[in-house]
Amino acid sequence: MKTAIVYIAGGVSYCQDAEVSCNSFKLHNPEIPCIIATDEKYNIPPVYDRVVQMPPRKYNWEKWYIDSTRYCVEAFKALKSEYDSLLFLDTDTFCDAPIMDMLRLSERFDIAVSHGVNRHTTGKVNDIPDAFPEHEIGVMLVRTNDRIEYLFNRWLELYENNQGVYGNN
Repeated sequence: MKTAIVYIAGGVSYCQDAEVSCNSFKLHNPEIPCIIATDEKYNIPPVYDRVVQMPPRKYNWEKWYIDSTRYCVEAFKALKSEYDSLLFLDTDTFCDAPIMDMLRLSERFDIAVSHGVNRHTTGKVNDIPDAFPEHEIGVMLVRTNDRIEYLFNRWLELYENNQGVYGNN
Protein backbone atom coordinates (compact mmCIF):
# COMPACT_ATOMS: atom_id res chain seq x y z
CA MET A 1 0.00 0.00 0.00
CA LYS A 2 1.18 3.51 -0.77
CA THR A 3 1.23 5.65 2.38
CA ALA A 4 2.31 9.20 3.19
CA ILE A 5 2.95 10.95 6.48
CA VAL A 6 0.96 14.17 6.82
CA TYR A 7 1.55 17.02 9.25
CA ILE A 8 -1.19 19.61 9.75
CA ALA A 9 0.58 22.81 10.76
CA GLY A 10 -0.97 26.24 11.10
CA GLY A 11 1.69 28.93 11.00
CA VAL A 12 5.46 28.96 10.76
CA SER A 13 6.20 27.81 14.32
CA TYR A 14 4.31 24.52 13.85
CA CYS A 15 5.99 23.97 10.46
CA GLN A 16 9.33 24.33 12.21
CA ASP A 17 8.26 22.10 15.11
CA ALA A 18 7.32 19.36 12.66
CA GLU A 19 10.79 19.53 11.13
CA VAL A 20 12.27 17.53 14.03
CA SER A 21 9.50 14.96 13.75
CA CYS A 22 9.83 14.71 9.99
CA ASN A 23 13.60 14.19 10.23
CA SER A 24 13.12 11.43 12.81
CA PHE A 25 10.62 9.60 10.59
CA LYS A 26 12.78 9.99 7.49
CA LEU A 27 15.80 8.60 9.35
CA HIS A 28 14.01 5.31 10.03
CA ASN A 29 11.52 5.29 7.12
CA PRO A 30 13.16 7.02 4.14
CA GLU A 31 10.76 5.47 1.65
CA ILE A 32 7.68 7.17 3.15
CA PRO A 33 6.98 10.67 1.80
CA CYS A 34 6.42 13.39 4.40
CA ILE A 35 3.90 16.07 3.52
CA ILE A 36 2.99 19.24 5.35
CA ALA A 37 -0.43 20.84 4.97
CA THR A 38 -0.18 24.44 6.12
CA ASP A 39 -1.48 27.96 5.70
CA GLU A 40 2.13 29.19 5.95
CA LYS A 41 3.55 30.49 2.66
CA TYR A 42 7.12 31.27 3.71
CA ASN A 43 9.80 29.83 5.97
CA ILE A 44 8.73 26.22 5.48
CA PRO A 45 11.71 23.95 6.20
CA PRO A 46 12.89 22.06 3.09
CA VAL A 47 12.72 18.66 4.80
CA TYR A 48 9.18 17.95 3.52
CA ASP A 49 8.64 16.07 0.27
CA ARG A 50 5.59 18.18 -0.51
CA VAL A 51 3.65 21.17 0.76
CA VAL A 52 -0.13 21.23 0.46
CA GLN A 53 -1.16 24.87 0.68
CA MET A 54 -4.14 25.45 2.96
CA PRO A 55 -6.44 28.49 2.90
CA PRO A 56 -6.16 31.14 5.63
CA ARG A 57 -7.66 30.38 9.03
CA LYS A 58 -11.38 31.02 9.43
CA TYR A 59 -11.40 31.00 13.23
CA ASN A 60 -9.47 32.72 16.01
CA TRP A 61 -6.77 30.88 17.96
CA GLU A 62 -9.20 29.92 20.72
CA LYS A 63 -10.96 27.73 18.17
CA TRP A 64 -7.74 26.37 16.66
CA TYR A 65 -9.18 22.83 16.64
CA ILE A 66 -11.80 23.77 14.01
CA ASP A 67 -9.22 25.04 11.53
CA SER A 68 -6.97 22.08 12.33
CA THR A 69 -9.84 19.72 11.53
CA ARG A 70 -10.69 21.70 8.39
CA TYR A 71 -7.06 21.40 7.25
CA CYS A 72 -7.18 17.66 7.93
CA VAL A 73 -10.28 17.36 5.72
CA GLU A 74 -8.71 19.46 2.96
CA ALA A 75 -5.40 17.56 3.07
CA PHE A 76 -7.28 14.26 2.93
CA LYS A 77 -9.19 15.41 -0.15
CA ALA A 78 -6.02 16.69 -1.84
CA LEU A 79 -4.11 13.45 -1.27
CA LYS A 80 -6.70 10.67 -1.35
CA SER A 81 -6.32 9.84 -5.04
CA GLU A 82 -2.52 9.49 -4.72
CA TYR A 83 -2.26 7.33 -1.59
CA ASP A 84 -3.96 4.25 -0.17
CA SER A 85 -3.49 5.51 3.38
CA LEU A 86 -2.33 8.59 5.26
CA LEU A 87 -0.60 8.77 8.62
CA PHE A 88 -1.57 12.08 10.25
CA LEU A 89 0.98 13.10 12.89
CA ASP A 90 1.12 15.88 15.44
CA THR A 91 4.05 18.19 14.95
CA ASP A 92 5.60 17.11 18.28
CA THR A 93 5.86 13.39 17.51
CA PHE A 94 9.19 11.57 17.31
CA CYS A 95 10.15 8.32 15.61
CA ASP A 96 12.90 6.01 16.86
CA ALA A 97 12.30 2.90 14.71
CA PRO A 98 10.80 1.77 11.39
CA ILE A 99 7.00 1.95 11.30
CA MET A 100 6.15 -0.45 8.47
CA ASP A 101 4.44 -2.92 10.85
CA MET A 102 2.19 -0.16 12.16
CA LEU A 103 1.28 0.91 8.62
CA ARG A 104 0.08 -2.62 7.89
CA LEU A 105 -2.96 -1.85 10.07
CA SER A 106 -4.38 0.06 7.10
CA GLU A 107 -4.50 -3.18 5.12
CA ARG A 108 -7.24 -4.38 7.44
CA PHE A 109 -8.76 -1.33 9.14
CA ASP A 110 -10.06 2.01 7.87
CA ILE A 111 -8.67 3.88 10.87
CA ALA A 112 -6.14 3.20 13.61
CA VAL A 113 -5.77 5.51 16.62
CA SER A 114 -4.81 4.98 20.25
CA HIS A 115 -7.06 5.42 23.25
CA GLY A 116 -6.73 8.73 25.02
CA VAL A 117 -5.29 8.86 28.51
CA ASN A 118 -8.59 10.17 29.91
CA ARG A 119 -12.11 8.99 29.18
CA HIS A 120 -13.64 12.38 28.37
CA THR A 121 -11.72 15.66 28.41
CA THR A 122 -14.25 17.96 26.80
CA GLY A 123 -17.96 18.38 26.25
CA LYS A 124 -19.83 16.11 23.88
CA VAL A 125 -22.73 16.63 21.54
CA ASN A 126 -24.19 13.14 21.85
CA ASP A 127 -24.28 10.85 24.87
CA ILE A 128 -21.26 8.57 24.56
CA PRO A 129 -20.94 5.67 27.03
CA ASP A 130 -17.75 5.40 29.06
CA ALA A 131 -16.94 2.21 27.15
CA PHE A 132 -16.01 4.50 24.23
CA PRO A 133 -13.16 6.72 25.45
CA GLU A 134 -11.66 9.58 23.52
CA HIS A 135 -8.90 8.79 21.08
CA GLU A 136 -5.55 10.46 20.57
CA ILE A 137 -5.42 11.81 17.03
CA GLY A 138 -1.77 12.84 17.21
CA VAL A 139 -0.94 9.54 15.49
CA MET A 140 -3.86 8.65 13.23
CA LEU A 141 -3.61 6.19 10.35
CA VAL A 142 -6.49 6.25 7.88
CA ARG A 143 -7.35 4.60 4.61
CA THR A 144 -8.22 6.99 1.82
CA ASN A 145 -11.74 5.80 1.14
CA ASP A 146 -15.23 7.28 1.09
CA ARG A 147 -16.02 6.11 4.66
CA ILE A 148 -13.08 8.05 6.10
CA GLU A 149 -13.89 11.07 3.96
CA TYR A 150 -17.44 10.99 5.36
CA LEU A 151 -16.06 10.64 8.91
CA PHE A 152 -13.75 13.62 8.45
CA ASN A 153 -16.51 15.76 6.94
CA ARG A 154 -18.87 14.83 9.79
CA TRP A 155 -16.14 15.58 12.36
CA LEU A 156 -15.70 19.07 10.93
CA GLU A 157 -19.45 19.60 10.73
CA LEU A 158 -19.89 18.70 14.41
CA TYR A 159 -17.11 21.08 15.44
CA GLU A 160 -18.47 23.95 13.35
CA ASN A 161 -22.08 23.45 14.43
CA ASN A 162 -21.34 22.92 18.13
CA GLN A 163 -18.55 25.36 18.94
CA GLY A 164 -19.88 26.15 22.39
CA VAL A 165 -19.73 22.51 23.44
CA TYR A 166 -16.08 21.78 22.77
CA GLY A 167 -14.42 24.75 24.46
CA ASN A 168 -10.74 24.94 23.53
CA ASN A 169 -10.54 21.41 22.17
